[in-house]
Amino acid sequence: MVLVIIGGGFGPKNDLPLVISIKEHPLLFAHRGVAGFHKENSEIAVEQAIEKKFPGLEIDIQFSADSLFFLCHDKLIRLEDGSEVSAKEVYIKSNPVYLNSNDSLIDQICTLSSIVESYKYKLIFYLDMKRYGHDSIFDLARDIANFITEHNLQQIALIASAHVLFITYLEYINPDIITVMEGIDTKHPWLYNIIPKKFKPDMIASRQATINDEFIQWLRDNDMLSRYIVYHGDEANFKSSLDKGIEMFIVDYEPYLDRYLTQDKDTL
Repeated sequence: MVLVIIGGGFGPKNDLPLVISIKEHPLLFAHRGVAGFHKENSEIAVEQAIEKKFPGLEIDIQFSADSLFFLCHDKLIRLEDGSEVSAKEVYIKSNPVYLNSNDSLIDQICTLSSIVESYKYKLIFYLDMKRYGHDSIFDLARDIANFITEHNLQQIALIASAHVLFITYLEYINPDIITVMEGIDTKHPWLYNIIPKKFKPDMIASRQATINDEFIQWLRDNDMLSRYIVYHGDEANFKSSLDKGIEMFIVDYEPYLDRYLTQDKDTL
């Protein structure tokens, strides 16, 4: 009852920013940029996403030992010399850091600030938050909230995590930030409805493999189709997902997507 009172009771979220709600659909986010011949989460992968006319970009975000957000997915970060370190051991300000990978692709590590400063008006950012550089999810929430505010990204950045407490706390302390709760339980989606309004994430996301007819019906009944993002899909299920009314996708680039990547990047 205390959480319900503090959270302002139950009810729907406010409208999404126009830059998202008025976008032509499907709204596609390039998964870690357009990789393939380039290292994922690298600046050239981001540039390729723009070249392919993706309206959105999904990138993995960690926090370095010298307090910078940077792009990297894995918990153990493989450096150019083959050694592995954690985010808490990465110092970006003092020296350039080069990442290696099992496929021998090497690229300089990207800071989040360099990416948003370069491409702020060309992309909608989906920031998949990794917690490896923080001991406290509350500190992480405050740090990313400060970053979003400092760079004026409230209308064009989605902060995503499967950690419910992180997302609900971030939503509570800064409701202007767009939040995405990943890994929604598609067998019991009604659990989303009982989250108090001030803690409720703006959007939800789940893997393609978790979608079922009951979940799609729940999305329709609760006016959530426009607030749902699917990931880990592919060409085999893309069209059927569109036919179900799904509007937003995190996807790895493949040629079948070209027919959908036609939006003018200067319209953000």
